[in-house]
Amino acid sequence: MLGRPVGQPRARARRVGGFVRMYDPGTANEWKAALAAQVGAAMAEAGLSPHKVSVPISVDLDFYMPRPKSHVCKSGLRSSAPRAHLSKPDLDNLVKTLDGLHGVLFEDDRSIVRLTASKQYADGCESGALLRCVRL
Repeated sequence: MLGRPVGQPRARARRVGGFVRMYDPGTANEWKAALAAQVGAAMAEAGLSPHKVSVPISVDLDFYMPRPKSHVCKSGLRSSAPRAHLSKPDLDNLVKTLDGLHGVLFEDDRSIVRLTASKQYADGCESGALLRCVRL
């Protein structure tokens, strides 16, 4: 899946009259929609449909983040550029964007029984995510 991965933000609270109302800021909505569209298209092309019953699923997610311009010079990658992606978004917030795949890849994410995830710089490839899903 191509695009710039965005982590799921924390829920926010707002006082409305005498009540506190919780809401999602929606900053990850565009990424989740792109994720769902690309996964849906890939599944349709492969002749697959989402699981309508709870079946155990194993998911591997690799997120590829774009490098900042400050990491690159005319001769290539600066020697001072970090190898690991240690800045935001946090890996756990990136994984939460799986919620955007409800009804596309699976009926409910409670059927995910095994999950591995990583984030790294997109050196030599475009930014985005690589998703592998296996029915156990």
